[in-house]
Amino acid sequence: MSRYTQNTPLNPAGVFTGGNYVVSMRLYHAQDIECVRAITAPYAFTHGEPVAWAWDAVGRLGIADIMRPEWGDCPLGPDGRQLSACITGGAGVVESDDMTPVCWGCGVTPQETVMKAGLQGTLMVHRSGYILVLECLDGVLRVE
Repeated sequence: MSRYTQNTPLNPAGVFTGGNYVVSMRLYHAQDIECVRAITAPYAFTHGEPVAWAWDAVGRLGIADIMRPEWGDCPLGPDGRQLSACITGGAGVVESDDMTPVCWGCGVTPQETVMKAGLQGTLMVHRSGYILVLECLDGVLRVE
């Protein structure tokens, strides 16, 4: 999946300043977007509904070239091949009449923020395309 650091700044907190929101992007057939939104909207505590969709949204989010994601792999078409065969429009945007980019908030956002903060040491985070799951029983985890 393709992931991009976009132009929406995060609210600063302590040492975490200067970070931007990261979005993941997948291509869908234009006629399927409302269905995708309806399916994902109830899951607001995870990724939920897309935050943006359509070719003009790529520019609004500040994504200069969808063929060069900061995180993950280049976007794939419905046949699983890279989009290099598509027509490239202005600002590196690859446009298609049939396929539409759909963007969600991404769990890579904390990694981007930690990197901007310049923190040293070991971090336990998920890697692009993978997730870290830790199990703690309620009442066992104590923060002092």
